[in-house]
Amino acid sequence: MVWTMKGDPFAPRPWQALEEHIEAVLRSMGLTLVDCQVKQGRFTLVAVTIDHPRGVNVAMCVRATQALQAQVPWDEFLTGDWRLQVSSPGVGRELRTAREFRWALGRSVRVLGRSASGGPVIWRGTLQEADPTGIRLQTDADRSLNIPWQDVIRVHLADDSVES
Repeated sequence: MVWTMKGDPFAPRPWQALEEHIEAVLRSMGLTLVDCQVKQGRFTLVAVTIDHPRGVNVAMCVRATQALQAQVPWDEFLTGDWRLQVSSPGVGRELRTAREFRWALGRSVRVLGRSASGGPVIWRGTLQEADPTGIRLQTDADRSLNIPWQDVIRVHLADDSVES
């Protein structure tokens, strides 16, 4: 069985214009947009993940929710019943998009990948670079490791990379 990462993290996102509005509001509050997912179901869920240099608490999520509800032109992007969810990245978060990989630069990550023989392997290190060809880690042994996307199955923040 061949395992691959779901989707291209550097592919264009269909909700990019909405993300730009959300990012502008958050930036004006001193917050960073880590990720924005739009999920369709009985209602549309807009799941926004935010970060701040000193960490994110519940009060920040509430303020961000209120600001986004008031300042983003939602009716230009969504119809019908929709909900907004604002949260912090959390320990062990899986990185899936280019925005998340850019945000995680300099943080400790755990990469589940495929070895040269095709078997599973886990690499740990500091995320130094992420581009359309792959990622580069600085390992604890002070070694630079380039991993092409075709060898990446999943990338998660390591437990020590999120401040509490």
